[in-house]
Amino acid sequence: MSDTFIIKRRDNLPVLRATLFTDQAQTAPVDLTNASFVKVKVGKLNQAPILDKTMTILSPTTTGRVEHQFSVVDTNQFPDEYLMEFEVSWNGGNVSTYPKQGYKTFKVIADLDPETQ
Repeated sequence: MSDTFIIKRRDNLPVLRATLFTDQAQTAPVDLTNASFVKVKVGKLNQAPILDKTMTILSPTTTGRVEHQFSVVDTNQFPDEYLMEFEVSWNGGNVSTYPKQGYKTFKVIADLDPETQ
């Protein structure tokens, strides 16, 4: 995925697809074989996330690929640009967050329907 995911308010497509990497150069995917689950978290810095959703880990699990299809309720957010990160919960209770440095961007765009503005 690029560094920015863009979706219109109250849409449920496109599906968010991402590959998690262990390095900033994005050459080494995270092996998710021993992951219990992966969550995508979206929000503003130092605030509670507006979205906290469990993702699907794609096969083969060694590729670090995950995806999530948001509902129209999920994307009924005030149009804005938010920070996005992926939190992996591992078997045994450890947690790691990706990307390791910085964040991805989640952008909600207004649609033309005046009821949703």
